[in-house]
Parts: sequence; structure tokens; C-alpha cells
Amino acid sequence: MEELTATQEEMSRKERDYLIRIAELEQKLKEPARGNDWAMAEQMQETLQIQLEALKITQAELSRKR
Repeated sequence: MEELTATQEEMSRKERDYLIRIAELEQKLKEPARGNDWAMAEQMQETLQIQLEALKITQAELSRKR
């Protein structure tokens, strides 16, 4: 019987936590888009371009060594 009560309490706690998390996520959806999204996208593009150039250099070096 104690196990059942403990399980029910745990389920209630988890349900409450889920409802709180859902409310937080719904609130985030209502917030306007952040202006730094473009800055982050530009930074990601720059990083990927650098990585692509590094891969090209590595590929050229490997081809040269063959």
C-alpha cells in the first residue's frame, strides 16, 4: 500500500512538473523572436566556411602526399 501511495505521489509530482514546463514553453512561444538569431546564424555560417576551407586544405594535402 505504501508503494502505491509513493507511486501516486511521484506521478503527481511529475505531472505538476510537466504542466509547469508546458506553461514555460507556451510563454516562450509568445515572446518575440530574438534579434540575435541572425548574428548567431552569421557566426555559424562563418564557422562552417572555415571548416569547409580546412577540409579542402586537408584533402589537397592528402592528395599531394599520394
